[in-house]
Amino acid sequence: MWEYLDLNEEQKHARRTNLDWAGYYVVLSQLLLCGFISVYSWFTKGHTHRKGGVVRALKRMEWRLSNPLSLDHPVLRCLGDWSVVLGWTMWCVFLAISKTGKDYMHVTKAFGIVAVANLPLHFILAMKHSPLGYAYGLSYEGCANFLHRWLGRIIFTLLTVHAILYLNFFWDTSRMKTRFLEFDVLCGFFAFTALTTIVLFANHYVRNISYRTFYLVHTILSPLLFPLMFFHVSHLRPYLYPSIALFVFDHLLRFILSTPATGSIKHLTTGLIEISAYPTYATPIKPGSHAIIRHPETHSWTPNPFSITSAIILSGSERKRIRMVARIRGNFTKKLATLPTFVVDPCSASPNGVKKVLALKLDLPYGAPLYFPNFKNYDKILFVAGGVGATFAVSWVKYLLKSEGDKLPLVKPGQMRFIWAVKRSEDALWAFEDDYRGDNAKDVAKCVEVHITGAPGDPDVVGDMESGMEMTEGLLGSADGDAASGLDHLVKSGVDQERISTGRPWLQKLIRDTVEEAGEGRTAILICGPIMMGSIARRVTARLGMGGADVWLHVEEFGH
Repeated sequence: MWEYLDLNEEQKHARRTNLDWAGYYVVLSQLLLCGFISVYSWFTKGHTHRKGGVVRALKRMEWRLSNPLSLDHPVLRCLGDWSVVLGWTMWCVFLAISKTGKDYMHVTKAFGIVAVANLPLHFILAMKHSPLGYAYGLSYEGCANFLHRWLGRIIFTLLTVHAILYLNFFWDTSRMKTRFLEFDVLCGFFAFTALTTIVLFANHYVRNISYRTFYLVHTILSPLLFPLMFFHVSHLRPYLYPSIALFVFDHLLRFILSTPATGSIKHLTTGLIEISAYPTYATPIKPGSHAIIRHPETHSWTPNPFSITSAIILSGSERKRIRMVARIRGNFTKKLATLPTFVVDPCSASPNGVKKVLALKLDLPYGAPLYFPNFKNYDKILFVAGGVGATFAVSWVKYLLKSEGDKLPLVKPGQMRFIWAVKRSEDALWAFEDDYRGDNAKDVAKCVEVHITGAPGDPDVVGDMESGMEMTEGLLGSADGDAASGLDHLVKSGVDQERISTGRPWLQKLIRDTVEEAGEGRTAILICGPIMMGSIARRVTARLGMGGADVWLHVEEFGH
């Protein structure tokens, strides 16, 4: 199909022009796609039931595309995600092979430039505070991370074709000992070798075995790609300049948002710890945000995003106290649990009981809540949490129910519902204790509905979610055994006995009932728990959305 052609200068110039435009079309396509999303968001924004039939049809199609393909295999995600991945792959391949004729070198070079033209978007998707987040609510912890990983695979695939075709050319023309060993070609070869190493170590099996190895390889080799590609060929530089700028800006912003802190560890139960940190300077923190903790005695390169349950400025001081609650599961939390557990207030002049203050470093704030809509615009709000996932929900419940002086709560009585499934009653007690003077933890106790699962196996609540999310077993007062023994603890904390049940919550019914109660109003559903809980919520909400319900769904997830 393609042949080695001997072109004259005019033909080479025409080929160069077509190659440049292949890269430009990649960037222009991305800009047009962003513009389309902006117009679509504006057109469908607002109360769905008050819009015309076209908007309702578009929203139904959107929910159909977001419906999970499988509950048993959440990694399969939804049709919409794979449509984006497949569509963009086909478009890039089309740009690489179009207008190439029979010119072998044209198609070889085209695969390379089309791949590199995707780099700026690739680095935008990798940013923790991406402009796409503020523009479209695209959080790195959610869909942005998925798109970042798959765009990286598309880029690698295109460059693999580029490398194979060039190596075949060098072999066929007996240039392996001449042209292949020249500086610019070797730069391209080493760049491809570095990229291959990054892709291999980015595999989820490697990340699960040693996240530290993945992180080190990613952070060391990624910046090396810039000089190697820069000296490989000059035509790539228009795409390298914005990529380098985005890379530097992202790391500079992370450095600015990173703050030294002192802190302490407190054991709440045998499986829960409370992390109290006192940053050097106060940073505005939205409810449900999370922080990344670094400590010299633990591996710094470990995935440890912790939801912030409260962030308050201490009275008489500009210093802020950050409170996080974590389940002792991975290596990082296990090592944190072995550190000194003195409850220390660094702002206090009293040295009583102080033997050591932990030196921490906090990266914050991160998370999808930075881009949440205004909950005042919703008629019904439902929070469902599993186990320690309530750290996300509790901070939002406190915020929405908070009243100070003449300031009324953001939600009205009956507008919000909070469902919390825990294995043991003691795992929930931390949420009902005032964290500071003027805290409204008692408001949480008054509105929460606690489901004590008592499930064996996985200690992080919820055990076998596949079978457990579709049943409930009535009030705790009618139950026997260890579950019933936790009744007094919860009741003393302010939780109404009628709001305490055994068994797992019936998630499908909860979501359906909430949407039905809203009627033609708007409903917000927020989930933070096991993967299966999120998958079920997505499936139920998608079906309700396809039926015309005006519902907004957020499933808290970490994409590190």
